[in-house]
Amino acid sequence: IPKNKRVRLSTLDYPTVSRTFRRLKSRRIAKFTFALNYYFTRYDRRYFRATNIVIHIISAFLVYGILYKLLGCCSYIRLAHTSDSSKRLFEKSRSIKVAFVLPFLSALIWLVHPIQVQSVTYIVQRVNSLSVLFYLLALFLFLTGRISSKALIRWPCYIFSLVAWFSALGCKEIAAVFPATVFIIEWYFFRALDRQWLIRSIKYMVIVAVLLIPVAYNLLGPNPADKILAGYSRYGFDFTPVERVLTEFRINVFYCSLLLYPHASRFNIEHHFIPSRGMFQPPATMLSLIVLIVLAVLAFRLAKNYRYLSFFILWLFIHLAIESSFVGIDLAFEHRLYLPSVGFFTLATVLYYRFFSDYRKLWIWIPPLMVVALCLYWTNTRNEVWRSEFVFWQDCISKSPNLARPNNNFGNMLANRGDTEEGLKHLNKAVELNPAFAEAHSNLSSVYIRLANFDKAAYHGQEAIKYKPNYANAHSNLGIALFNLGKKDEAIKHYEVALDSSPLKIEAHYNLGYSLFQSKRYEEAIERFNKTLEINPNYTDAHNGLGAIYYMQGKMDDAYVHYSKALELSPKYATGHLNIGMVLEKQEKFKEAEESYLKAISLQSKYSKAHYNLGNVYLAQRKFSDAMKQFRKALAITPDFNDARIKLEQIQKQTNR
Repeated sequence: IPKNKRVRLSTLDYPTVSRTFRRLKSRRIAKFTFALNYYFTRYDRRYFRATNIVIHIISAFLVYGILYKLLGCCSYIRLAHTSDSSKRLFEKSRSIKVAFVLPFLSALIWLVHPIQVQSVTYIVQRVNSLSVLFYLLALFLFLTGRISSKALIRWPCYIFSLVAWFSALGCKEIAAVFPATVFIIEWYFFRALDRQWLIRSIKYMVIVAVLLIPVAYNLLGPNPADKILAGYSRYGFDFTPVERVLTEFRINVFYCSLLLYPHASRFNIEHHFIPSRGMFQPPATMLSLIVLIVLAVLAFRLAKNYRYLSFFILWLFIHLAIESSFVGIDLAFEHRLYLPSVGFFTLATVLYYRFFSDYRKLWIWIPPLMVVALCLYWTNTRNEVWRSEFVFWQDCISKSPNLARPNNNFGNMLANRGDTEEGLKHLNKAVELNPAFAEAHSNLSSVYIRLANFDKAAYHGQEAIKYKPNYANAHSNLGIALFNLGKKDEAIKHYEVALDSSPLKIEAHYNLGYSLFQSKRYEEAIERFNKTLEINPNYTDAHNGLGAIYYMQGKMDDAYVHYSKALELSPKYATGHLNIGMVLEKQEKFKEAEESYLKAISLQSKYSKAHYNLGNVYLAQRKFSDAMKQFRKALAITPDFNDARIKLEQIQKQTNR
């Protein structure tokens, strides 16, 4: 989030809000909330996480509301078409207490279950949790409108339900299954599985599908197949779309096991699954498919007499469908269970109630409360792993040592902490595991730049670009490497590509400006430094760059303004005081220049350039003894400082000393 300059909001006026929202490329609504967090609290993680927790709690209330309407408001369901046993269950659930208990327990377990940690604690997964919140709100509003007999309530609910659904789509694409969910609810609970209605509805489904084409176009563009499958080449996956679907059979069964036995040690940011190469490679693929088929058959067999159980089995299938398909994304993530788990926990609660239906007995409450307490404990235990970046990635590496992404992230974190050797070990392992992993190559390029190994930095920058041609970070790193290898023109080209891909990448603006400055293309350099300051007015190096150009152009007042700003931002920066002194010296303000040079020397005693410039100031004031002393100090620090030697010899000849 801090690296994404697009999610920063400086003011709440309409032009700024509109501009910030429009420059977000995808999932705009969720990402815009990050910009709001930045506006109010900058990058204070506590408030980012608090926002996620509030979203989660609101979603839990919506889960309760939806289940209450489906499980408790049974007078709206056509009981005439149900069996006697189902009628008895419905009649029981008319009891206010029972109508409260089942939704409450389901929503409570959903709220505290450890599976939700990744959707809540993992801040960027707000795109998932906020999408689910809007999705649940849309469903709640639909049910409210559908149940109401008053047109003044019904139609506003339907309209706002659509607004909420579009908002969910604006956070994440998983909300696309909303029409399917609404259709099944209508058929199950309001049409009593009427087949004639189902046949009559086909034409309406076609109309809805046609109306949704603009929505699909907005999400997927003119070539949806290319976008859906693009991830396979972009991320260097070692499986085909068919193999992905086969692997998802096993993963879906694994998901259910996580929901059933959520011990904290079983959770991971990225689970390692060897792709299924065929129905029996491995055999667990076929076994998992059989389990899923049994569940699907069970859902349809239960539909007539046990409609709630049937519906919530289907809920699992519907809400896992998109991310378990052939879409080119990673195989497994826990946050993908955020919405599907509603169905699982409701199933568990309803089944428990059916077997132990006398809620008036105290012992009936003990097992559910024990489950809640255990979930709270494991949720807290899992959250402890998220308290430290080092502990978090170490935990992930210990559980998935042969996955490229954890090695990349752990290695990058270690390198940034100063443990370069260990960091390089994990980064190199990441590219061994996945040679097409552009981010790992780019991170290696960054590390080698810090080590001044520009040949290797350039190699990994080129590798990153090979697999991800418009990768701004890689082009920026490659530009730095090429610049230091003396290839300034090539470096400039890569900075420009980086900015084409990421116009707000501040480092690329500055580096391009510096390269142009070194190439003596001053006006272009000024433009880039000014662009850097538009993005971040407190970018010290950009102020120094502008100061240097204006100094060379003889515009001392402008140079002084930018050098002063740079010094204000970094008051203990010795070179900043030197720069101010140089401007003051040019303006023949020798006393002020002397003070600046002395300040630079106090901050960096072995600063030969400062001693030399101070000597020049004394020389201009004909303080020959003081000038000679400073020139000698400059030579003592830098023996090959020829300018200082020449000045010293000139004074000696002039004064015969």
